[in-house]
Amino acid sequence: MVANVRAAYLTEGDTYRPTNRRMQRARTKQPAPPPQPGAAPPHCADIFSSRELDRRNARSFIEVSTALFASPGSTTTAGVHEDAAWQVTLARTRGARCYVDPRGGVKRSYKNLRVDIGRSRGPRR
Repeated sequence: MVANVRAAYLTEGDTYRPTNRRMQRARTKQPAPPPQPGAAPPHCADIFSSRELDRRNARSFIEVSTALFASPGSTTTAGVHEDAAWQVTLARTRGARCYVDPRGGVKRSYKNLRVDIGRSRGPRR
């Protein structure tokens, strides 16, 4: 099991300083608007999909994690390829922040998203 890993996603203009482990958003970005009521939580059957592994959706992790910030729920669970024995849980914690560039709207950045990978509680193959 891997637990309490903090993930960040930077887009154009953002910086990361390894000396103090801090992400700095681009000056043009602002905090993302609050989640919309009734928005469906993101879900994915293969969150670690990649073109190198001949999988269909190479950006699954990024799409699901950024969509979580627009969802009213604070967590989502995703699958790991065909292996039903493992699952990935993403959680918006108190320190998680999402930013958007109002000029482009779709370029989201985030920091401090919690990622846990562990055994699935569901049926196994």
